[in-house]
Amino acid sequence: MHAREKEVEGFQCKFLANEADREKIVKAREVLLQHIGEPLTIKELSRKVAINECYLKKGFKEMFGRPFSIFTRASAWNMPVTCSMKKD
Repeated sequence: MHAREKEVEGFQCKFLANEADREKIVKAREVLLQHIGEPLTIKELSRKVAINECYLKKGFKEMFGRPFSIFTRASAWNMPVTCSMKKD
């Protein structure tokens, strides 16, 4: 792969070059945010958005800068802030 192709794609994970897979990762984040406070495993989430668990974990970390598990904990801690921000 040429450096220029790497810049255009912007991702290390090869499967993220596929727009449909990127959309599934974004959808997974949306589902997580909609279900804050509810126990949702990576297995359940991967089934909801129809993507392999491994791809979901790797893609989520690469696209959002933190692993799924840390994102869910951080989002749960910030739930009151998130809710109040949506009201404004």
